[in-house]
Amino acid sequence: MRRGDRKYILTDHIRIKPGDPCEVTVVKWIFDRFLEARSETVIAWELNQKGLVSSTGMLWTRAAVDILLRNEGYIGNLIFNQKSRKLRQNTVINPPEEWFRSEGCIEPIIDREVFFSVGKIIEERRVDLSEEEMLVRLRRTLLREGRLSHNAG
Repeated sequence: MRRGDRKYILTDHIRIKPGDPCEVTVVKWIFDRFLEARSETVIAWELNQKGLVSSTGMLWTRAAVDILLRNEGYIGNLIFNQKSRKLRQNTVINPPEEWFRSEGCIEPIIDREVFFSVGKIIEERRVDLSEEEMLVRLRRTLLREGRLSHNAG
């Protein structure tokens, strides 16, 4: 199938394989660069500065880089049933225990160690705070800075 093509019916089968060598090079660069910069925003900016567009043909965003970095397809895994939708109903995000994971079923382009190192960095950056702790930190910032902005904390 070519870019933008869709399967006609559910019973049609396709083979999934890596994209063209330029796309594979960009994906590998993104993973390597994240291990250095640790910032999806920096990577998106650098990709846009180089004039590279995402797979959707749009400019790169922090969110697009984040989605790419979490995609297990790059290590050869496919995951199904993450979302489901019945006729004329809203999309439902299914819990991970309802996902179907097929490991090693496609050709990987990213080393597993690199992929899991990136995932560990992303997860370790995440801070879960109670509402009370968040308010305490915001009050402290307000007293110190005299005002709050959207990235206060």
